[in-house]
Amino acid sequence: MNVTVEERTTETLNVTWKAPEDGRKDEYTYNVTVTGRVDLICADQKTQECTVSALEPGLQYNVSVKSITPENTFSEVHQISATTNPSQVTGISIRDRTTESLTVMWNAPEDGRKDNYTYNIAVTGRVDLICDDPKTQECTVPGLEPGLQYNISVQSVTPETTFSESVAISATTNPSPVTSISVLIRTTTSLTVMWTPSEDSRKESYTYSVVVTSENGTWNDSTPQGAEQLDLQGLQPGLRYNVSVYSVTPENTISEPLSESNTTNPEHTPGITCYRRSGYTLTVRWLRPRGRYTGFNVSLNAKPPVNDNYTNSLTGEFKDLYPGRTYTVTVYTQLDKIRSQKATEECTTDPAPIIAGAVVGSLLGLVLIVLLLFFLTNRYRRKHVRPEFSNMKTLDSVVPTSKPHPVEGV
Repeated sequence: MNVTVEERTTETLNVTWKAPEDGRKDEYTYNVTVTGRVDLICADQKTQECTVSALEPGLQYNVSVKSITPENTFSEVHQISATTNPSQVTGISIRDRTTESLTVMWNAPEDGRKDNYTYNIAVTGRVDLICDDPKTQECTVPGLEPGLQYNISVQSVTPETTFSESVAISATTNPSPVTSISVLIRTTTSLTVMWTPSEDSRKESYTYSVVVTSENGTWNDSTPQGAEQLDLQGLQPGLRYNVSVYSVTPENTISEPLSESNTTNPEHTPGITCYRRSGYTLTVRWLRPRGRYTGFNVSLNAKPPVNDNYTNSLTGEFKDLYPGRTYTVTVYTQLDKIRSQKATEECTTDPAPIIAGAVVGSLLGLVLIVLLLFFLTNRYRRKHVRPEFSNMKTLDSVVPTSKPHPVEGV
């Protein structure tokens, strides 16, 4: 009789057969029964086809067909074993992904024979079946390309190789990371970061997520499609920032980061004053800048030039200068080896006339002091003359004065 199953679902089996070659075959009817069912299905069927309904998903049934004459005599039973389709899986999702693989997982159906099921996984564009015959509800699909979107289909399979309807999910592999990162422009309050995109086939559609971390916290920014640099604004002077760049696909899958640490420039001092001056010396003060720094480099355009480094001090002194000259003081804020923009101020030493007057005044004062000391010394000596010297007679008092006598005959 050649009984076959032409179509099947999770709940039905469509059975067909060929009529016997009997002379009265056109008068025959057919009874169809199913193992485990007491009711006749398709009783008195005139055609050679019957749909067996109300079955359970994924179960195997024995379907029997008998020819019946008008006088109600029966032929031998012709039987076939057939299995309904299993139910679909549920809860399909992507558990993990890399640049080259997708791990898909699902929930088994609630069919009575679900523990006997295997599962077939297919990927759009691939002719081979992936993970055929897995017993678990998980499969890692290998051999994929970075940043591409794939449709992954999962089917339940009975031991008799009947298949459920496919359940599909679209999933995208992770993109490749950027290949290099550097700081193109650095100021006191900004960093311009640039990077080299990967060689992925969809790189033109990638955006980039930039995560910035410092001692003050973490924040992130993003770029338009195809961008290769980003200006980070509103930073603090002299602060170190860790910048991480992520490739992002249109489906929002993210690459591994590539990171670079860099520091904003220190801020220059907001003011310099000529604090004290003389003809040969200048004392300079400068204001403390915002942000972090490690010291100051201060120079003076003297001959020879003067260049000093200061760590904690905000004051510098320059000696051995020339009177009445204007000098340019230049102050750089230092952060390790990074130098700020320069700040300058002109300072003039006191002129020469003022210095000459001061010198003459000092000399006159010194002369007056010497004269005063001389006067005091003489006075002291007069008050302390020895007595024996004070009683001595002068020569006039000892030798008598003689008058001249005239000489006779002259």
